[in-house]
Amino acid sequence: MSTIFNGLNEIEANFLYWVQENLRNGFFTVFFNLITVLGEKGWFFIAISVVLLLFRKTRKAGTTLSLACAFDGLLLNVILKNIFKRVRPFRIESMAGVLLPASWITPGETSYSFPSGHTGISFAVAFAAIGVMPKKFSIPLMVLAALTAISRLYLGVHYPSDIAVGILCGGLSAFLSHLLIKFIAKKWGDKINAKIPNLV
Repeated sequence: MSTIFNGLNEIEANFLYWVQENLRNGFFTVFFNLITVLGEKGWFFIAISVVLLLFRKTRKAGTTLSLACAFDGLLLNVILKNIFKRVRPFRIESMAGVLLPASWITPGETSYSFPSGHTGISFAVAFAAIGVMPKKFSIPLMVLAALTAISRLYLGVHYPSDIAVGILCGGLSAFLSHLLIKFIAKKWGDKINAKIPNLV
């Protein structure tokens, strides 16, 4: 299975070429690099989850988001990446010098491409926020997740299928998180705290 994705998918490669040739410019490159930095090692989304854990009023949201991050990390980074071992597009020999990554960070990475870790954790947090955070927070998180996914394509460091499966992993992780929270509440009572109507 380690070589399943080593060959280029022609449609995906052509899409990345098209983005590089038609959409890249100085402004977007800076903008999407700043967006993608927020997902580097998941630090920004993990930080949000931890901060919410610190306060009783937001503890249920923090617990839900933290569990989603944990599920996503296990599913995506520990299991799937090491099963499929897909090489990043700009590291494929036949694409070297043709597909040029515009990222400030990723060109030095040696991690696998499939699925996208940035996309996975951003959508895990965004989906997990639904139902435990007000829309004024959950909607911006979903917008940020979408921008994060787009940034990985724009910068040329992931294939479209990496992004698609990253979104699925994030959604599944959020679902499992909500499921576990409901199980705990049913088994031992809702000790974490009820759904938050507003955050200060």
